[in-house]
Amino acid sequence: EEFRNCDPEEATRVECIVIGFSSGDPRVESPEDPRVTQLDIHYPRLRELARSEGTSAELARATLAYLLAYRDGNREEATFWIGRGFSWERLFNGRDLGFNGALWSTAAFIGIDDLRRGATWSETVIREATSVGYPMSVLAGLMGKVWAEAYSGRLAEAEADVSTASDMSRQYFPFWTPLVDSALAEVLFERGRRQAAYKAIEEINLAGVEGAGIEAGIREIRGRLRWARGWREESADDLRATGRLCELHGLRNPLVWPWRVALVDVLAASNPEE
Repeated sequence: EEFRNCDPEEATRVECIVIGFSSGDPRVESPEDPRVTQLDIHYPRLRELARSEGTSAELARATLAYLLAYRDGNREEATFWIGRGFSWERLFNGRDLGFNGALWSTAAFIGIDDLRRGATWSETVIREATSVGYPMSVLAGLMGKVWAEAYSGRLAEAEADVSTASDMSRQYFPFWTPLVDSALAEVLFERGRRQAAYKAIEEINLAGVEGAGIEAGIREIRGRLRWARGWREESADDLRATGRLCELHGLRNPLVWPWRVALVDVLAASNPEE
């Protein structure tokens, strides 16, 4: 509200970021109606901003597409808001508020399974963020590129990029290291380097992880890797915990959190009814 008195567009950009972060806690916003969550209240506002002509509209579109794709698994509407893609100039607008725009715009493409455009946009983010000195946005672009490459089967490129992201997060942004290292473990596993993958995933300290989506993603990967080691009980525990987090926080996209598929595999012999 203080921003609005001097810079309405900047205030709107901050508002989009606050809404994006609020998705981490979807529990009831209204004591009168326990079905109403924060996102039920925020979605209409984001749609209003996304339709506007202001410079913040691009960030509103990225935020909205990300939430719809990742949280709700709503590919149709997320695809609509992504439209023709994103523009670096409009999304960042010369402001160093770029990390969220970089992360959410790249994640939106991955969430709707548009891996080709996701990789291309991630490369744009890396190039442009490097040129203006936004290191957190570089890291966000790197992770978008890793996900696009890994899910496309381009595992050698994914390993190179995730190794760079891991070094970068350790040096500058340690709060991102658990997420990056879980992606590293997954890529190493898919490349057949199982011992290195097991070591990477087991060294992640979940106590330091913030965000239900990140914890769910790490647990899902760890559950799959533990199953590959023959650790049935530990694997099932991780995958059930992933399911609880996803259900509690409304994380519905099975492309991002495919815990059911993995848990079915673990339980097929021991607990077929479940």
